[in-house]
Parts: sequence; structure tokens; C-alpha cells
Amino acid sequence: MSDKKDQLVDFSKEVAVAVKEAGSITQVVSFEEAEEASVAYASAKKRLKALEETRKSLLAPLKKAVTDLDSTLKANLAPLEAEVERLNSIVLAFHAAERKKAIDAQAAADAAAAKEQARLEAFRQKAIDRGDTAKAEAFEERAALVVPVTTTVEVPKVSGVGYRTTWSGELTDKAALIQAAASGNVQAAALLAVDQVALNRLATALKSTNLGVPGVRGVEKTGTQVR
Repeated sequence: MSDKKDQLVDFSKEVAVAVKEAGSITQVVSFEEAEEASVAYASAKKRLKALEETRKSLLAPLKKAVTDLDSTLKANLAPLEAEVERLNSIVLAFHAAERKKAIDAQAAADAAAAKEQARLEAFRQKAIDRGDTAKAEAFEERAALVVPVTTTVEVPKVSGVGYRTTWSGELTDKAALIQAAASGNVQAAALLAVDQVALNRLATALKSTNLGVPGVRGVEKTGTQVR
């Protein structure tokens, strides 16, 4: 533990020295100062790289210990996670089955109501054909009273457990989405994502502001590098 503490102290001291030396350059207004600043930059860059490697080496044993501990803990949790998923699946399966029952019952009720309305309409039409207006009106009134029974899904109330429905989107036709965006559909345009990696690769290959693709351009930036 003492060795680790000494390493951290040495690391902090090296960083402080490097920062102090780099901080001695405050402005560049001449070629001589530019040369001096470039040398200081290169030196600071190399020291930063070396110190970064030191940082990684100091953290490596700790990261390995954390990774090993995490693997052990996850392995211990795996059986319980499997049980949670299993219980969740069977509960959701039950509710899905109950919902299907309700949907099927509603469809049957709708079909029965439609059948009864069709039957009464046939009688009404026959009454009209016979010129029996009173009977026709009576059948019409009876048909108006025929409504399907509304079914509901009864969800058991369990303390500490709730149920919610979520929605997610799925891309089914990329060309249609692009066409919609091009036609001015704001929502469609917002869903179009640029592959920045591919775009950067194209700009690097062409080295031009004109990339030959509508809607994008190449951007040139100048930076420094240590040789």
C-alpha cells in the first residue's frame, strides 16, 4: 500500500513539473517564440503520453480486481436473474392470454350484434315491401337498441407489481422515410441520422469541400502533431 502511495505522489509531482514548464509559455508573437512554443508543446505532449501510460499502469491492477469481482458477483446473481425473467415471462403470458380472451369475446359480441341488426334490417325491409310502415319503424327501433357488450380485461392487483404498455419504433422502408424527409416531412427528417464515421471517411479520401453528395460537405481543420 505504501508503494502505491509513493507512486501516486511521484505521479502528482511529475504532472506539476510538466504543467509548470508548459505554463512558462504565455504568448507567441515572433518566429523565435513560435519555435520555443513548438518545442514546449512537443515536450509537454510526450510527457503527457508517458504520464498517461503511467496512469493506466497504476489503474491496471485495480481494474483487473474490479473486473474479477464483478464477474464473480454477476455469476452469483445469474440464477436469480433467470428466475426473475422466468416469473416475468409467465405473468406476462397470463395477461396476454387474458387479453386475447377479452379481444375474442369482444369480437364475438360485435359479430352477434351485427348479425342481430342484419336480421332486424331484413324484417324491416320486408315490412317496407309490404307497405307496413308501423312494423318497419318498430324493427328499426329494435335494431337501434342492439349494441355489442363491451368486455374488459380484469388485471389482478398484486402489491408491489404494476403493468405498463410501452411502444417502440421500427424502420420498415428506409427509402420511403428518405422520400418523406425530402418532401418536407419534419418528423421524417428528424429521424434521419448521419453516419458520421462514414462521412469523415469520405472527406478524408476526397480531401475536398465537395464530396459529391447533396446535403453534406467536407470541412478542413488544421491541428498540430508531434513528430
